[in-house]
Amino acid sequence: MSKKYIAEVIKNNSQLSSFAEINGAIQFKIPHFMDDWAEDDYHWALPEQSGTGGSNEHGLSCIPEIGSLVNVYYKDEINWKNARYTDDINLLKYHPHSLYEDNVKNEVNANSSYPDVKYLYLKNGICVALSSDDSNPEITIYHPSNFRIFIDKDGKMDLKNDDSGMKEILLIIHGLLSNLCSPGIYIGNLGAPVIHQMPTDYTIEIPKLLQKIENLLLD
Repeated sequence: MSKKYIAEVIKNNSQLSSFAEINGAIQFKIPHFMDDWAEDDYHWALPEQSGTGGSNEHGLSCIPEIGSLVNVYYKDEINWKNARYTDDINLLKYHPHSLYEDNVKNEVNANSSYPDVKYLYLKNGICVALSSDDSNPEITIYHPSNFRIFIDKDGKMDLKNDDSGMKEILLIIHGLLSNLCSPGIYIGNLGAPVIHQMPTDYTIEIPKLLQKIENLLLD
């Protein structure tokens, strides 16, 4: 089996490579071994990762970030050709396994913890997390602006958005719906006063909607 090397990602846009197309390739540097190489001479590697299988119709696209570490090997090791990258590198003090606990868990009031929470945490702070804990099957979608969607173990969804503009819109909608529910008198087509009455199903459903809006505003 070909030897694997720890490599640093130099470029991650395969359109800049000799492939000149979107195919998941990265340019890499093997520390020490390639320290005296010119950047244009660094090799490119295609992905060879586990997912849903190779296809033009489905699959996984998760391109490593520039500066991150990956494992690479050469299919033709004698001639140093046909490089492939296989997986991320995790070292003792170089890993992402505490990011959810440090930055997301308390923000969404989650109960699940490491090692049950499986998550994707991007460099901009966006996080999608799923818990495999049988007693706490939780789902989290978190944005660093503090927007979040959190589904707890009972399937109850908590949506939070600190955007004051959104709250202003909800207040306007709340006011309009409240007025719509209130009986009123207006002048009809023939000039006579008419009492405005909501259809029965409206009088049942709109108060429910108003309560949901109030819950969002109070969150």
